[in-house]
Amino acid sequence: MKGRCSRLFGIALEAGRRLVRGGPRSFVRDLRNRRQREAAGPDRYQSWLRGRRAREQGADLAGERATIEDNSAPAVCLLMPVFNPPAEYLRAAVGSILAQTYPRWQLSIADDGSRPDVLDELGRLARGDRRITLARSELNTGIAAATNRALAAAREGFVAFLDHDDLLDPDALQAVAEALRAHPGADAVYTDRDSAGEDGRRRDPYFKPDWSPLALLSHNYAVHFLCIRRRLVEELGGLRSEFDGAQDHDLLLRLAERTAEVLHVPTPLYSWRQHPGSNLGTPRPASFDAGRRAILDALRRRGLSGTVELSAPAGPFRTRLAPAWEPLVSVIISSHDARLLSHCAEVLAARTTYPKLEILVATNALGDVGLSQLCRERGFTLVEVENGFFSPMNNQAARRARGDVLLFLNDDTEVVTPDWIEEMLSWLRLPGVAAVGPKLVYPDGRLQFSRVVMGIRSDGVPYFFDPFDHWGVPYLHGFSLDVATEVASVSGGCMVVRREEFLDSGGFVAGEFATSYQDVDWSIRVRAGARAIVYTPHAVVTHWGSFSKKRDERHLEREIRIATAFFTRHQATLSRSDPYWNANLLEPGGLLEPPRFPGLPLFPKGRG
Repeated sequence: MKGRCSRLFGIALEAGRRLVRGGPRSFVRDLRNRRQREAAGPDRYQSWLRGRRAREQGADLAGERATIEDNSAPAVCLLMPVFNPPAEYLRAAVGSILAQTYPRWQLSIADDGSRPDVLDELGRLARGDRRITLARSELNTGIAAATNRALAAAREGFVAFLDHDDLLDPDALQAVAEALRAHPGADAVYTDRDSAGEDGRRRDPYFKPDWSPLALLSHNYAVHFLCIRRRLVEELGGLRSEFDGAQDHDLLLRLAERTAEVLHVPTPLYSWRQHPGSNLGTPRPASFDAGRRAILDALRRRGLSGTVELSAPAGPFRTRLAPAWEPLVSVIISSHDARLLSHCAEVLAARTTYPKLEILVATNALGDVGLSQLCRERGFTLVEVENGFFSPMNNQAARRARGDVLLFLNDDTEVVTPDWIEEMLSWLRLPGVAAVGPKLVYPDGRLQFSRVVMGIRSDGVPYFFDPFDHWGVPYLHGFSLDVATEVASVSGGCMVVRREEFLDSGGFVAGEFATSYQDVDWSIRVRAGARAIVYTPHAVVTHWGSFSKKRDERHLEREIRIATAFFTRHQATLSRSDPYWNANLLEPGGLLEPPRFPGLPLFPKGRG
């Protein structure tokens, strides 16, 4: 009856225990060992890089040559501001451009008052290739001003940004050009990145989601490697010196206000050099302050107000939007247990600071004396649905609700953060946002649920899980548990939606998904209309969920049938992969293996 995606993840794990591992102790031990192997990932990442290179070398070379030789292919000008880098790193950075498999590039270097020996090295490098131009300044004016001087010398239709000590993968520009050729209306492209130590060895891959403008209010995930249409950068006024240290973050925030045509190449093609003098090696407080001010300035431009603070010494930021919206919130609690409902209601009343609430209790326990009495005593509206489960119960309660906002809530939950409703409403008020969900934790504080990652791999393997509960942090920096961001779906066990939009969408499917998957089914349908689903870690709710429940084989078989129906119904959408998950991680040959649902079929392309 609970009808929430987090429960299904627990069911999949329990099925795995029964059908694969041979018992919970074995499962926990294997999972712990796998996490340890992945956490010690440098060798694994090196192996993955070698495998990627081999696969690319075996690709259609004729098609690649056609792309290179076609003069209609986009040309890219790399903008490189320079100020006293170590000579060997500067040579390596320029060398990585000269080694590009794609030839249609320009390198516009703007020196910013470097030492004479650096100027001599720059002159030598510029004389080595006619595609390199060099502008010099006797004064150190800062990275934004220097980048703007490089921009003024750019001749190509797109510009990209490269620091004076970083490295490009040999196929970086080729991959960007191919993406732009496939999507000629795109205004920007960004790639994944990793870091390079002083020895040049690549490590610490940073895999990113597709374009996620709300995530930019928490961290600058899209920086390195970034390529933008030159005309658009010029129209935006270039980079702004008052945000030096976070000038690229400021540019991306302004870019997000002008276009949604931003592509993501989900491969690490840029290596951020890690050494004592780099921002990656030594984060600078001034850079964080500039990033904080850049976000505040973006809020001002968008007619919003709030505060921005670092949630940890090295980020990310927490943006608190000021309350400017106080609708009546109709809390719909699904319950058939008066004891659970009473405890849930007591904690909700004691810990919730939001004042404008009405409570509706949706149940299929018709005539339950305990529920009826509790609702009368507390002034709750009781909504009884005969032969109903999660979907029809909540749909009927939604039609009875008076509030502009609905908050679906299971009865086995406890509020943790008193401003949980204010936090979720602050994101729901933003244009384009259809639903917001919190972080759900177990009673012992362990993460239970943050978001759903769902899709079908190219080999037909379906996946559906919460990445942070399953893997922790290795490889997942672009999917930080600690930032508010767009996601594929949140849990129907606790989420806020606009009442009118929920009813207009048809609500939860009451047929095959009456007990499970109705929340992710609804999310897919709403996102198809260009609406966003948002997760915020700053609203926290304890959810008992499957913490202590046992299920028999018949229950598992039913859930597997429903899961099969879900993947069959949405096969076309799920085969395009989750936009907020990086395809490189789970595809065959990727760094991670998805958790398997025992008993689910494959869904190869062309089926269904």
